[in-house]
Amino acid sequence: EEIRSIMSVKLFTDEQFLFFTTKKGTVKKTALSQYENIRRNGIIAITLEPEDTLVNVLLTSGKDKLAILSSKGQSIVFEESDVRASGRSTVGVRGIKIPNDDIVVSSDIFEDSGEFFIITENGYSKKTAFSEFKLQKRGGSGARALKVSAKTGPIVSSVVISPEESIFILSTNGTL
Repeated sequence: EEIRSIMSVKLFTDEQFLFFTTKKGTVKKTALSQYENIRRNGIIAITLEPEDTLVNVLLTSGKDKLAILSSKGQSIVFEESDVRASGRSTVGVRGIKIPNDDIVVSSDIFEDSGEFFIITENGYSKKTAFSEFKLQKRGGSGARALKVSAKTGPIVSSVVISPEESIFILSTNGTL
């Protein structure tokens, strides 16, 4: 196993949620209060389908907009309220419909004044204002966020940034 997400939490409330995203496009929302009493050997946070893995987990308010991005450039932005809250050991629902040869590489909280920064395996990047993305319902195939080619390579990650923030990119060899 690998660690996918680390977060600091002060209060365990029913007004905050953990929002899970898997590589096959499944999403799940569970009230943070359900994770208050963790046993020493852990608890089940999400049930994964065979061949599926967790991409990341977000701490959300229940009223956020969420963006999901696949390695082949498909993206979808939808209201968190489109996903009903479920228990800890459930599977979740479809967040984005992607072909079998594609995987989800990231999900993040969509900020109206922010920008979506996307980077590919070969070092190409794109920054797009959120005003360019249309709000959709969850479960669709979304829209193209970046045209992936042999030159660019597949998308490896994305992050939501505000216009005044700087971006640091590090390679696996430690180059900044």
